[in-house]
Amino acid sequence: MRQARGIVSAAVLAVACVRPAAGALPAETVLYSFKGGKAGGAPFSGLITDANGALYGTASGAGSGTCGTAFQLSPPAGSGQPWTQKILHVFTHKADDGCAPFGGLVAGTNGVLYGATADGGAEDGGAVFSLTPPGAGGKAWAEAVIYSFAGPSEPAASLVLDPSGVLYGTTSLGGANGSVFALAPPAGGATKWTETTLYAFQGGKDGRDPIGGLTEDSAGNLYGTTFYGGIGSLCASGQGCGTVFMLTPPAAGQTAWTETLLYAFSGGAEGAYPYGGLLLGKAGLLFGTTVGGGDARGDGVVFSLTPRHGGGVPWLETVLYSFAGSDGDGAHPYGTLASNLGGTLFGTTVSGGSSCCGTVFELAPPGAGGGDWTEIVLTSFQGGADGAYPYGGLLWDTAKNLYGTTFQGGASGDGTVFLIPP
Repeated sequence: MRQARGIVSAAVLAVACVRPAAGALPAETVLYSFKGGKAGGAPFSGLITDANGALYGTASGAGSGTCGTAFQLSPPAGSGQPWTQKILHVFTHKADDGCAPFGGLVAGTNGVLYGATADGGAEDGGAVFSLTPPGAGGKAWAEAVIYSFAGPSEPAASLVLDPSGVLYGTTSLGGANGSVFALAPPAGGATKWTETTLYAFQGGKDGRDPIGGLTEDSAGNLYGTTFYGGIGSLCASGQGCGTVFMLTPPAAGQTAWTETLLYAFSGGAEGAYPYGGLLLGKAGLLFGTTVGGGDARGDGVVFSLTPRHGGGVPWLETVLYSFAGSDGDGAHPYGTLASNLGGTLFGTTVSGGSSCCGTVFELAPPGAGGGDWTEIVLTSFQGGADGAYPYGGLLWDTAKNLYGTTFQGGASGDGTVFLIPP
């Protein structure tokens, strides 16, 4: 992966904490430990689920002897039995295949899954793929590269699928500074998907390196983050501390999307380097995280952005929580946040906790009388069989379970899928 990701990851993994969070909390359960190689390893992103409770995701393959896998994890058939993993596809880095699926999967119609690989494809610039479930009596899923990027593009995040069947995504290298793209399905007898670059970042105040995924609202606006860029001078030798942006669909009779810079981080207490995507809340609020910045040692923040009355920018940022990276607290949140029906936020940190290896946290909003958001560390990863380094976001289901992945740890050291019950 590109240099920015490697530098930040190395710094994060060096941080350690000294004391676990207190209190009686639900125990984390490892549902599956990856074995590496063609069996999969090093999952970097979160999970999705289907109506039967099966989980789907990707394993990047980093350091595990393969280009990555897509997998299904089915719940036990009976009490006390294990979850069952099925490999849907092993990526090969051949011209007709991708490599390094760092982003997760998105579900389309008829059970088809879509995702992206940071490398591979016809020109080794990254690819978008589909996975079609087997027909009646079949067992094998069919993988197809539906688009190959020309030149280094590195689509590293999960995709968004809108109701019309169009896929939206980001590249961290496309056009040198990153881009937002749309991929329209074949129409009118055509067989190929059509890619359109909606916006190419210039690398200055408008942002640079959109590594995280996108969020779409009911009006078709797209929201995302860039890791660098903006106006901050405290970060990365003047490259900026990152931005939050919005892309508005073309007006009637027009073709160009409009990019609006909603907020530019300047470092310090307000946060720096937003890596993950955004969560859309009530009344148009956006919630997100930054890897750096905040109080104490710069261990990252959870923030909200509120639209201004009557429009206008920048939006109003509020830091909901600054990670301490000590005394059992986490540090450096990479994944996109999840939320329950009551507005409580859930997320992961890659380091901190009671050991070296990250946390799962809950952030509850203030009560009717106001006050601060309240953070609880639900799980501190110890780096052994329980897992280590949860880069991806969490999946919250209607039974109030939280599911996620760890990049390393587990029985073989190749990562895990875990559950935190209510």
